[in-house]
Amino acid sequence: MPKAYLTRPNLCPSCGATLNAAGVADPDAPTWRAPEGGDTTICIACAAVLVFQPDLSLRNATPLELAELLADPDVLRTIAAIREGWQVLGRPGDNPRGRKH
Repeated sequence: MPKAYLTRPNLCPSCGATLNAAGVADPDAPTWRAPEGGDTTICIACAAVLVFQPDLSLRNATPLELAELLADPDVLRTIAAIREGWQVLGRPGDNPRGRKH
């Protein structure tokens, strides 16, 4: 079962959402692990593709990284799943009831 790992709070460099957890699925490892520098993640609020720095802060993927990542069907499925979740739950920050995502 996937696990979420708490990280220090980061602001998404694309939309400014506060992100404080991540899970990294390493295709070469049998289990999930905590994120490390160089790993990628996708912002739950805007679906931006982000890269963890060595200090676990986040940056936007470079154009070359983005091109490589968007060629991966798993990345595209994850982005699609996030966007589908917006249809059901609403986008984070758009929730009038103040529910945190």
